[in-house]
Amino acid sequence: MKSNGQPSGTFAQYRSVLDDLPPDIVITDVHAHCHDLSLCSYIGLIQNEAQQSRIGTIINNGTGDDWTQLLALGTVSPLFRSALAIHPWFIDERWQGKIESLASLAKSTPLAALGECGLDRRMQKVPLQKQIEVFEAHLSLARDLALPVITHNVGALNELYHSLMRMKMSDHPVIIHGFCGSKESLDLFSRCNVVFSLNARIAASRNPQRLRMLQALIKSGRLLLESDAPHMHPLGKNSGPNLPSCILYTLRTLQEMTGIRPVEILRKTVMQAKNVFLNEDR
Repeated sequence: MKSNGQPSGTFAQYRSVLDDLPPDIVITDVHAHCHDLSLCSYIGLIQNEAQQSRIGTIINNGTGDDWTQLLALGTVSPLFRSALAIHPWFIDERWQGKIESLASLAKSTPLAALGECGLDRRMQKVPLQKQIEVFEAHLSLARDLALPVITHNVGALNELYHSLMRMKMSDHPVIIHGFCGSKESLDLFSRCNVVFSLNARIAASRNPQRLRMLQALIKSGRLLLESDAPHMHPLGKNSGPNLPSCILYTLRTLQEMTGIRPVEILRKTVMQAKNVFLNEDR
């Protein structure tokens, strides 16, 4: 893979957020797609900026037909870990065979999680009931494999909650990626082991409702951070690709919106990442 050595715009502008961090702070980017073809020439830069950004792990999420290239990236560096699943956008008639393949792969390949699977009410091409069937197949497999689940959810939080209850997954670690919901949404999952992952989307709305949710989420400690690279660039497409170092922008935004210092936020995310990904007691 080629290596683009120029620092990304996000890293250059927001690296000061790392000032005075103690050495035990190591960030986990729980949701990225660094295996995306648009980033193939940036792998060297991603590695360099990750080291300078205190990012120790990047979990790349699969969507269904990209598992081979995702697993190949995992051999490049221990920085990259893999999560495999069928994204609701890419559910087709082959989904049962893919679930069987996923079960076999998970037994021979160390995975960080199953992901990115879930529900998307906007995806009319795949009926929501079919999405629920496929999602619950992932939940069943995750329970059997004792792996966390990283979920995509658009407009279907109630259905996600009911799937967790139906599949007896209330104690199982489940991550809702790119969360931008309300405090009431946090409360909905108070009976579950659900963690909410934040990315640059939180800056899109800085209203009192968003602030109330963020304050409650940080206080609870049920948060993680993600870049969703190469998607969701906070500074616009002209700023270059969104890389995992975009997490620095999200940290700065959280500080500006809540007044909570980055080190306090990161301590909670570090503890939560250990709980989700390093818990051997499940």
